[in-house]
Amino acid sequence: MKRFTPRPIFLTLLISTILVPSLSMAKDKPRLLLLDVTPKGVPAEIASSLTDLLDMELERGGLFQVMSEEDFRSLLKAEEYKQLTGTEQGEGSDANMARIAKGLNAPFLLRSSLGKVGRAYLLSLDLLDAEKSKVVRRVNQTLVGDPTGLVGSVRSAVIALTLEEKGVAPDISEKLIDDLKISEKEKTLFLSISPLFALPVGPPRDEASIAYFMPQMYGARIQAEMPFWHWLRAFAGITFASTINAQLAMQDKHIGLVYNPASNSGADPDLTKELVATTLIDYSAMRLPIMVGIKAAPESGRFLPYGLFGLGISFNRYSFSSEDLWLKKEPQQDGTCEEPYSSSSDFLPGSKTRKLCELRVKSPPSGSDSIQYFGLEVVAGGGIEWLLTHHIGLKIDARYTLGYAFESKDSLNIIFKSNKIKYQTQDKSIQFLDTYPVRKLSHNVAISTGLVVYW
Repeated sequence: MKRFTPRPIFLTLLISTILVPSLSMAKDKPRLLLLDVTPKGVPAEIASSLTDLLDMELERGGLFQVMSEEDFRSLLKAEEYKQLTGTEQGEGSDANMARIAKGLNAPFLLRSSLGKVGRAYLLSLDLLDAEKSKVVRRVNQTLVGDPTGLVGSVRSAVIALTLEEKGVAPDISEKLIDDLKISEKEKTLFLSISPLFALPVGPPRDEASIAYFMPQMYGARIQAEMPFWHWLRAFAGITFASTINAQLAMQDKHIGLVYNPASNSGADPDLTKELVATTLIDYSAMRLPIMVGIKAAPESGRFLPYGLFGLGISFNRYSFSSEDLWLKKEPQQDGTCEEPYSSSSDFLPGSKTRKLCELRVKSPPSGSDSIQYFGLEVVAGGGIEWLLTHHIGLKIDARYTLGYAFESKDSLNIIFKSNKIKYQTQDKSIQFLDTYPVRKLSHNVAISTGLVVYW
């Protein structure tokens, strides 16, 4: 028995009568008949999934009105499909399917295949002119690795096809395709190194109005991250930050004075306070926190905004050299300075002849010249990553850190004590005592920018 092959006129009438009224499509876009992806050495379910993905991406591209082969089959019974194509379902030849496309008033037909050689997948898309049964566009995408990466390959292939059909220059197409591959790349590990600047915030003085040591620090942070669930990553990092040139200065500060601290008469030392014009302390500080936490960031994209929260333990150290004191007072009635003061280069306010009396003292730290402690740190912040290539990106980051020192307040004070200053004409001496605190509860904001390497 001869196989029945429908004539072109009958084919056109049948398709127009049954199918065309069911297609509610915009008139300004050409129709495209999408054939099922042909598997070549890959499981059929992978090819079937890619067919659905192709359909979705072509619709997203907005260049064609898409009708899939599955849509076409669902509108026809198996026998009708066989009569129209001359074959069983899923086995239509290009020529027969081209006739179907013309009957659907679809000037384009998209044929595709997915093959595999070793670990490499090859996705091929051929755009055919249904009228001429001729390939007018051809795009190939190669992926080495996990099949999940085929999602990005399909998207980039469709965009390449769409851009070329719109007449976009090939070099621009390649750039956009590469951007898409970076965006869709599966990411399993991130490493970053970021130079940073940490600025202290919060109250600058304690309850006694004594200035805290609040150094500005510079340093670097190394951090590793691993995605573990959708848009969440676990991270661990270590930071080193230190001062470059740190000073603490106070004006008009009262400090403690001890007169006759080692009197031979056995009398108690004379304790008093005196107003100091200026104090200046040179010191250095460093922080070494180790932090773990959770980071929320999109799974795909090139610009990845994120927020994070973490906890850590830090080692902190403050080292001190000495405190410089400048004391000034009015001269005596005869214009001379009382010991141990000497004449200064500064004049009394409102006078051009009478000079102030001045005493300069350098007080080294009493006992230890450093304070060191461990502390708990809580950090919250956010930033953005910009992926430049398939493995390299940039990031900018801002974080607020709250630190709590595992030490008593007394252990966080540094005491400066001067050597005894003897009077020249009297059997008297004087000693200066001063105390400054390191904050038990510290606050700082760190801003960093750096390099990201990812796989």
